[in-house]
Amino acid sequence: YAAVFDIMHSTHSTGSVQATMVTPQTVSIAVEDTTLNAIKSMNCSGSPSQYQYQRTRVRVYSDGLDVTTLATALLTREPSVADFVTDANMGTDSILRGKMPGTTTIDLYPGAPSASGVQVTVSTMEVTALTMRNRVITDVSWITQPSATFSYPGTTTASVLLKQILTQAPIAHAGISAHHGYLFSDVVWSDGYSEDVSGAQTTPTTTSSNIVFTAPGGTDTSVVSLPIT
Repeated sequence: YAAVFDIMHSTHSTGSVQATMVTPQTVSIAVEDTTLNAIKSMNCSGSPSQYQYQRTRVRVYSDGLDVTTLATALLTREPSVADFVTDANMGTDSILRGKMPGTTTIDLYPGAPSASGVQVTVSTMEVTALTMRNRVITDVSWITQPSATFSYPGTTTASVLLKQILTQAPIAHAGISAHHGYLFSDVVWSDGYSEDVSGAQTTPTTTSSNIVFTAPGGTDTSVVSLPIT
């Protein structure tokens, strides 16, 4: 449906805005890994907020478009088996974590039709971490920049170039900050699934005084006069 909204001031029209309202034909839930296995040799007995099972990302699609940020009522029917992580460092992602063996269903909202839910199993089968991949990104630039306008239901494409340039050391007296970037990590499990690792879950160690790691939301004060947030 199309509508035109007139913006009025007193008795004079000062402008109008045209809007198109679209009713989605299909809405679906996608769970990247529907079986959350136990992580071998992981001991969480001393931390009530940590569990020894894998995590996975949940997304919501409407007519093929990712609308996860609008799906604010996502829930799990059995929160004792698996529930969503509440962590400011996760941004807008919906991350589901296993808590105990069993089966649950992810629903779009309370009372949603049973057929629309996605079943997730938390298993006692153990997995091990094969490798952890780390990437530091210092800049992003367009390779193919999308158009500034988009007409539904057309398609548009975009591509970007990720850069890593770490050659500038800090020069305090000149006010020049060091090159810095953001760390992105994921772990590859023995069941073939790969899982993003948030900054809150990362505890880096380094043997070089030339590398400084700052936790999400923190500030690098290694050079007092040149803090990096």
